[in-house]
Amino acid sequence: SLFFILSSVFYISVTQKGQQVVKQKITQIERQIALDLPLLDLSNELLKHSGNKDAVNSYIKTLNSYINSNELKVVAIAPKSEVVTPVNSDQIIRSLSTNNGLVLVVFNVQQTHFTLSHFIYYFIFLVLSVLISFWVKFAFIKQSNKQFNNTQHQLITEPTPLVLIVDLNDKTFSSSCNTEQKMCLANKPC
Repeated sequence: SLFFILSSVFYISVTQKGQQVVKQKITQIERQIALDLPLLDLSNELLKHSGNKDAVNSYIKTLNSYINSNELKVVAIAPKSEVVTPVNSDQIIRSLSTNNGLVLVVFNVQQTHFTLSHFIYYFIFLVLSVLISFWVKFAFIKQSNKQFNNTQHQLITEPTPLVLIVDLNDKTFSSSCNTEQKMCLANKPC
């Protein structure tokens, strides 16, 4: 159970950290695109301008080369009217407001949950869990043996002392090991 607890905590923390890093990268990329947006030749329905899709695609390639990540890529930058609404589950859409209308930025996010380093951590957690379980088991066995030996030692070291009991009222004597057997005193009749 210790292995599952450690693995769950590790998995949740790695997933949360990965999502946090992706959100920060998306925010940084959004800011850069917002700064470069006036320089992009996007289409405009009001002005009946078709835009330069090759220049936008070249900008996206340059931007993705600066990102230098397999987990996050910019897929499209286009006015809201040109972006197809149903996107994959791996894609995130962010919108930027301009004086010409909304511009949508589509990001493709590929999160890898199980990498080689994660498997190494899981193996370390497994080994630690087994070692801790054995250590706790041996500590428990040692403690119970110690308690058993203490009780045995107390039983052995504390025998009842032998005492000769002389009862002058009954004129008998007996020993402390067997008080039921009474003997009459030799010079006193019972």
